[in-house]
Amino acid sequence: MDSPPSRPRVLLIYDWFEPAVQAGGPITSCANLVRFLGGRMDFFVLTRNREMDGTRLERPADRWLSWEAGARVCYAERRWGSRGVWRVLREVRPRVIYLNGIYSPVGVLLPLLLCGMAAPAARLVLAPRGMLQAGSLSVKAFKKRLFLPLLCWLLAWRRVTLQVTGAEEEADLYRVFPRPHRVVRLGNVPRTTIERRANPLPHHPPRLVTVALISPMKNILECLQALARLGEPVEYHLFGPVKDPGYWADCQRVVAALPAAVGFVYHGPLDREAVPGVLAEHDIYLQPSRSENFGHALFEALLAGLPLITSSNTPWQDLAVRQAGWNVAGEDPAALAAVLRQALDLARDPIRYQTWSAAARTVAEEYLAGAGLAEGYGALLGVG
Repeated sequence: MDSPPSRPRVLLIYDWFEPAVQAGGPITSCANLVRFLGGRMDFFVLTRNREMDGTRLERPADRWLSWEAGARVCYAERRWGSRGVWRVLREVRPRVIYLNGIYSPVGVLLPLLLCGMAAPAARLVLAPRGMLQAGSLSVKAFKKRLFLPLLCWLLAWRRVTLQVTGAEEEADLYRVFPRPHRVVRLGNVPRTTIERRANPLPHHPPRLVTVALISPMKNILECLQALARLGEPVEYHLFGPVKDPGYWADCQRVVAALPAAVGFVYHGPLDREAVPGVLAEHDIYLQPSRSENFGHALFEALLAGLPLITSSNTPWQDLAVRQAGWNVAGEDPAALAAVLRQALDLARDPIRYQTWSAAARTVAEEYLAGAGLAEGYGALLGVG
């Protein structure tokens, strides 16, 4: 595994990695980071060979496999434990160990415990990925109250750099870890290759789309309840894996009672490569999540020129002022229905719709222009 000195090695550890999808945005954040910097450093990714629900991935386990951008990935089964992590640290000899997420005994605690002996020269970076938000902390709260003090001690002991993606996540971090060693504010790496459709004229009837995990965090049920309040023609197309079967059963009961004018289609999971084509076939992106640390699907929708309906708990704010979409209380079906009526009015006015479509694209482009991603990640991971 020798590489030229000019190409530092980064070992990225997270419980899930592509082709897994059920862990949602953090997988996308990791994969995009590897693609983005793969030409400047050697990435090694240690992950499980399972989906979040325990389904085995169709990948050979416990060996290094070639991936995109020159990276290598180990989908661990026997290696997902103390001996495996020790062996990987000794094999890779990383300059940087990049830990993704918070609540993983194997993916976070073990590297912090073992790196002092197995990779003593490595710098440590941890990205919480929104897992310190109030909404996240309230899920399995008792276990997290036991876990976080130990993690806090390890972070201080190992002098870990913590990467946050914005001011809100930084505030969340300081509430849990009052005296971190070092905090770096640096945005997520999104996919940048999505084009705005050449002729962005709305469809008749208007087409709404969501590409997301089917779980309470995305407020899919409230979207359907809001649509049930509408009496005008509209299509709603939903893509994504079912993370919570009980929640999906509640959604299906609302679907069965939707008005005849509301057309609903659930398409199931969507391959990453198919996302740009799907976005190009729709008019409005709908995802009023309870919280999003970044929201890759939201960014990609804006980049495609789709006016966005989301909540006030995502980074994408002041959308109505910018004529790029709407922010709404995602847990309030009545408020959501009112915004949907505004969106449908927009989609029935082709000239005004094209103005909003261009503005949506501008919001995404301005994020890219101001994020300083190449310089920021180069400094974070030690690339000149």
